[in-house]
Amino acid sequence: MLTGCAAVKNVNALPPSVEAALQRADMPDSVLGVVAYPLSDRASGLRLNADEPRQPGSTMKLVTTIVALERLGTNARGRTDLLAATKPIDGVIQGPLYLRGGADTDLDWGALWGMLRQLREQGVTHIQG
Repeated sequence: MLTGCAAVKNVNALPPSVEAALQRADMPDSVLGVVAYPLSDRASGLRLNADEPRQPGSTMKLVTTIVALERLGTNARGRTDLLAATKPIDGVIQGPLYLRGGADTDLDWGALWGMLRQLREQGVTHIQG
């Protein structure tokens, strides 16, 4: 959205298109911090609220990750299960078969195929749901 504005010398105001977007969102200029300049000339470019402290958006991701690692441990793994509302009778599940996902990063087509093969090895031949 700020493409091209860094080529202007000593700009301390936002481009009109950015101003309009902030107005549509009913947000003041003070919510935005911008530093944009060409690599060849750091003295030129756009600086708006550049000296105001800001909290990076990724900070909360780090906090969430730290808490998850602390509570679950570094060896925690997600798990995916196949669930049926009823037990199979003569190899037939009379209701739907559900896939319950649990943040399993290793789930791919091969793993899903293996789960279905294991279900077949347990005697299930049909799902009527």
